[in-house]
Amino acid sequence: MAQTEGIAQNKLNRLIGKGKFKQAAKLLEKTVKKTPTDDRSRMKLGELYLRLGQGEEAFAQLAFVGNRYREGGMLMKAKAVYSRLVELNEDHVDYVRALAELNQNIGLSDEATVQYQKLAGLLIRSGKKNETLGIFATMLDIGVAQVEDR
Repeated sequence: MAQTEGIAQNKLNRLIGKGKFKQAAKLLEKTVKKTPTDDRSRMKLGELYLRLGQGEEAFAQLAFVGNRYREGGMLMKAKAVYSRLVELNEDHVDYVRALAELNQNIGLSDEATVQYQKLAGLLIRSGKKNETLGIFATMLDIGVAQVEDR
């Protein structure tokens, strides 16, 4: 089994090395269909979709992996994936919120505050003022906790 996976990985690397991203994506699509929980293949597939200009498909693959990491308690990995998602679509409220919450849970207060500020701006622009007040309250709590820690 491991030898078969190695052969497929070599083929994938050759295709990517030759710039044959479409063929590499098709190979990874088969892998993901066969093993839906193969996060590494989904990540690679997402990055290949980006190279192919298929942003929505890329976002879906990366979001799937980020959500699995978060649910599995792999917060630093989830943070990396969510950061990538926010980089791809900085107006996606759900992932800006998720990234802010992850940063807060990990203890990265400054980064959490930056993401919460972005989130508040998005919510204000979409007319969700009451929800924005909750975000400001969270930011205040973070600030108070930082002062108490000093």
